[in-house]
Amino acid sequence: MKKIILFAAGILLLASTTLFGACQDTNNSPYKTFTMTEGIAHFSFEYSSQYDIKESVSNEDKGISYVTLVGPYNRDAKDTPEIGVIVGSPSSENYAEDKINNLITKFSDDPDFNLQELEQADLLISGIPAKLFVYQERDLGRIIAGIYAGVDTSAVIEVIREVLFTYNSCDWMIYIDSDSSTAEADKTDFDHVIQTFKILE
Repeated sequence: MKKIILFAAGILLLASTTLFGACQDTNNSPYKTFTMTEGIAHFSFEYSSQYDIKESVSNEDKGISYVTLVGPYNRDAKDTPEIGVIVGSPSSENYAEDKINNLITKFSDDPDFNLQELEQADLLISGIPAKLFVYQERDLGRIIAGIYAGVDTSAVIEVIREVLFTYNSCDWMIYIDSDSSTAEADKTDFDHVIQTFKILE
C-alpha cells in the first residue's frame, strides 16, 4: 500500500473503487494468471501460486489502476514479500529518470543508503523499453511496530525492485518489496511476473 500512496501523491484518495481483474488457476499449476481488462490499463501476468491478491482496483475517474499481491509470511523476517503493478496518469515527461533522481534526493542524508549498491538496468516489458531500479531502505512500518513491541528492529532493511516505463499516456510501475534476508529468493517470483507481463490492447 505504501507504493500506491507514494505513486498517487497529488491525486485525491479514491472515494469509491471498483474491483476488476480475473484470476485463473489450474489445480497443480505453480502459477496463476492475473488479468485486468477495465479502466485505464489492460494487462496480464503470471504469478506464483504461493501469492494471494490483496487488492485490485481500477478507477478511471481518478486515473489509477493497481493490483497488489502478498507472498507467504516469513517467521524469521516477520514480513511478507509484496508484488504490485501501479498504473497512473503521467507525472512527468521523464518518469523513470525523475524517479531515480528523487531517490537520490530522498536518501542523500541517509547513512544506510549507499549509491554504490543501487542497481540500474534497461529491459523490455511487452516490447516497451523500461528501466529497472534496485535499492535498499529501512522498513519504517516494521521498525515502528518493533518499537511498540519492545523489539530492536532498527536494522530491518527491505530490498525494492521497480520496473518503470511510460506507455499509452500513463506511468507504469511493476515492483516487489522484500526483506533483505529473502530478497534473492523472492526475485525469482518477480522475474516470472516481468517475463510474462503483457499489455493488452
